[in-house]
Amino acid sequence: MGHAIYAAEPAFRALADACLALLPAELAAQVRLAAFADPAEAGAEAEALLARTEVAQPALFVHQYALARLLLDWGLRPAGLLGHSLGEIVAAALAGVLTPPDAIQLVVRRARLMQDSAEGAMLQAELPAAELAALLPDGLAIAACNGPALTVAAGPVAQVEAFAAQLDARGVAWQRLRGRHAFHSPAMAPAAAALRPWLATLTAHPPQWPLLSNLDGGWMSDAEAVDPQRWARQLCAPVQFAPALAELAGRPGALLLEIGAGTTLAAFARQAGLAALSLPAAAI
Repeated sequence: MGHAIYAAEPAFRALADACLALLPAELAAQVRLAAFADPAEAGAEAEALLARTEVAQPALFVHQYALARLLLDWGLRPAGLLGHSLGEIVAAALAGVLTPPDAIQLVVRRARLMQDSAEGAMLQAELPAAELAALLPDGLAIAACNGPALTVAAGPVAQVEAFAAQLDARGVAWQRLRGRHAFHSPAMAPAAAALRPWLATLTAHPPQWPLLSNLDGGWMSDAEAVDPQRWARQLCAPVQFAPALAELAGRPGALLLEIGAGTTLAAFARQAGLAALSLPAAAI
């Protein structure tokens, strides 16, 4: 994920290490191995760690936050910030809504609760959200709207597998997503309920840069931003990424810059008619 830049760029390494110092020692060691170790030496062990939500999500946060902060320190100034699920917490930390220690604690607590949730599954179908919703059987829910015709459904494993067979019969292309839980669905309600008491202790702040919200795809108001309980709602609600991309597509000259380990979000953006670039750490 971040081995090359962690080894080569001292400023990135310092930012990542500052985040790692905010994690419990054992988790920090796991995240360091999962995100920044030499893949030739730790590939299999890192893959096993990244299969665990409680490790993968802090690893993604540290990597994305440090990389974005590096670009900010170099002078890049975004017109706005948009994250997808966990990435929205990164965006909130960058915009000053949450302090880095609070954001990391949120990620750690959220990831543990998600890891402890009932087993589930997710698939992404090549259908608009309204069309997929009309086909969903009881027990499944829309978990994300990633593009005009890219929609994620989530629920119990057996029901997702049965629904996949129905999609096959209809000739609808679909892809099973990695993970063993039904994220951003009603299955996360127990995790959200367990998170709420801790969220009540947080102090949130108005964003220093405009933020697009996963809850409705629109620009986050100050009232939404300063409500810590919105992060409990975000855990259960579908990620409205496609509406956010549509909002950006209406801005002349908009360019989405994806910062992280992959290229998936930039691909979603291009499908929505946006200019987009991916900036994995190896490209710097």
